[in-house]
Amino acid sequence: MNDAQKIRSQLRSIKIEFVKRFSLLDDFRCDELKGDLPEGWIPILIEHHENFDDIYAYSGSENGVKVWSEHAFVMGWGSIDEFMDWLRIQIVSNGVDSTKSETGADT
Repeated sequence: MNDAQKIRSQLRSIKIEFVKRFSLLDDFRCDELKGDLPEGWIPILIEHHENFDDIYAYSGSENGVKVWSEHAFVMGWGSIDEFMDWLRIQIVSNGVDSTKSETGADT
């Protein structure tokens, strides 16, 4: 399993209510989107907006995650851990507690 696949695996564990805004990418879709990004960046997640999509991508050589929108760099994190921390904060601020399972039990 490569790093991008590991990140996507971690993202799958995030609550569905928040992820409805996002699409997790399979290997085929990742390969399709690679051409839209600078060389070495691997798409891992898409955030849907009304008129456009943001592409979240990982680079092993830079060990970070960045977001592109309409071919423009939007924001980034210096490490996977920083990105995952940000994503967890987004989940909590959207009213979804990622520490609870679907049944409400602690995970």
